[in-house]
This record gives sequence, structure tokens and C-alpha cells, in this order.
Amino acid sequence: MDISEPIISGEIKLSPKEFLENFFPGVDVPRSPYTLLEEQLEGYIKNQEGRLNRDGYRSDDFLLRGAINVLSIGCSNVEGSGVKPLEVFTEHLRIKLEENYGVPVANWNLGMGGTSADYVSRTLLSAVNVLSPDIVIVVFTEPTRREVFDEGGIIERYQGVRIKEFGNLIENKTVKFRERDLLLYQKLLHYHALSNPTDDAINAIRNYQLIKLLLDAREMMWGFTTIFDDPVRASYEAIVETGLINTSNQIDDFFQAVDYVDPGVDHHPGPKSHLRFGQVLFDWFVSRYNERLRHLAVQYREPSYRNDASTLGAQTVGAINSI
Repeated sequence: MDISEPIISGEIKLSPKEFLENFFPGVDVPRSPYTLLEEQLEGYIKNQEGRLNRDGYRSDDFLLRGAINVLSIGCSNVEGSGVKPLEVFTEHLRIKLEENYGVPVANWNLGMGGTSADYVSRTLLSAVNVLSPDIVIVVFTEPTRREVFDEGGIIERYQGVRIKEFGNLIENKTVKFRERDLLLYQKLLHYHALSNPTDDAINAIRNYQLIKLLLDAREMMWGFTTIFDDPVRASYEAIVETGLINTSNQIDDFFQAVDYVDPGVDHHPGPKSHLRFGQVLFDWFVSRYNERLRHLAVQYREPSYRNDASTLGAQTVGAINSI
């Protein structure tokens, strides 16, 4: 287990107005916490080996639009923790789509480490309306995770599995923790006492149904799957068996780990896993939505469409490599 960083993330203290502007904006993408905490931002940039966009995500700038615009969201596996930016599956998918349809593709990666299905639905509520993506890829993570907010405008990420590990490290004095981490641990213990598999299942179903309603209402091309951990897969399979999750948009494979960033320390998927998953996604979306994707490519090549986009001040993904 990697213990070089705090297991539970730090706090973000904001006024109610700032809280809404940053996490539930009506006309913008929710800001990444990394843009709000200098200490975390510095460590994040160092660890991720790649720059962030202006909103704090390891992603193309959201002002850059392509003929096909892909939004991916989930936890650190989607963010590409431990691998280089060009090795993340979202980049492999972008390249395959560009080669297949001959048009520029935007890669909007809203993945963020330690996040939950709560984060996914909350972020999509704002981001989908602002970005109007053509494709949305949702990768669900551990169902024990939650976003926890309090009246003081603090967002904390609860991770049911890791809080036990955190407690063991504290008890055994294996690691010297900062006071901030210890205080946060004590606060999240109250939430941990309420956590149970039934509540996890209900929360997963609630978030899924919200995401489905949001994306289906906009007739978007979208699909969902889960990360590779066996306990996570088993949990979601049990939830699917309830019949309360419609599998019509379930991608027919999950984000398998065929290699790791560092087998001894960091069990995030490695470069080969990302390459494989990019191919899985390409095959699934093309087999399902090929005619719609071809239409977007043809539409993009029409002079009238390009002129309209230019009039609106839109930029295309072709500018990415020149930044």
C-alpha cells in the first residue's frame, strides 16, 4: 500500500457561496479540489507527471472542442494515476476515434483520485450541461465511498475500506500523520459507523439512476462499467441482480488490470491495462453508435458547421499540441 500521501484527503473550507460556485455551478464545470488546495496541487502535479487544465483536471482544456467530444469520469483509475498522460486509456480512445473517423476528438477527463459515485453524479449534473459531450464514459469505483459535506462548506471523501487501514496505521504507529489527518479520521469515524452494504447498494442505485436520467434525457452516447477490483465487481454484480440497474448501457467488459504501475506498492492499472481498456471502449462505442459518430464526422466537415463554430468562438482540438 502506498502511504507516501495521506490516506484520507484534506479539507476544503469555503463560504456557502464559494461552495456552490465551486461544486454545484450552474454555468461551469465544478472546480477540482486540486485547484483550491495549494499543498495538494503541488504534490499532485509532481506525482502525476503532467500539467492540469485551468479547472484542475488532468484533461484537455474544456474550451477545446472537437468533431467528437468524449467525457470520461471516475476515480484515480480514470484519472490515470501513476501513468503518463499519453498512456491513459482516454488518450488511446481519442487516437483510435481520430484515426477511424478522420476528425479531431476532444478528451475531457474528469477522473479524480479517491472519488465516489456521489462525485460522478454531482459533477455530471453541471458538466454535461456546460460541455455538451457526445460520448460519456462512467467508471464506477468502490461502493463504500462517499462525498461528505458539512454546513461549514467542507468536502471530505469517505473511503470505507481505507479508513480501516488508516486506523490500523495509527494504532500501530506505523506512520507519523499530520494533525489535520488525525482530526479528519476522527470525524469520518462517525460516518463509518453508519456505513453498511445495504446503504452502499442504495447509494449506488440512486447515483446510477440519476446519471441515467441525466444522460438519456439528452440522448447521449454513453456507457458504464467498473474498476478491476474483485470486491468492487462483486458488489456491483449483486446490485445489478436487484434489477434496479438497467444494463442496456453497461459496457461489456470492465477496466481490467493486466499490469500495475508498481506491483509492490501501487496497484493502479499500468500502461498495458490502459491500452487494453482504450481498445475495449473503442470497440464498444463503434459497434453501438457507429452511424451517429459518422454523422458527427460528416457534419464537422461541412463548411457551414465550421463557420458556425468559429462564430461562436469555439476552438478545436487541433490546437492542443501547440499549447
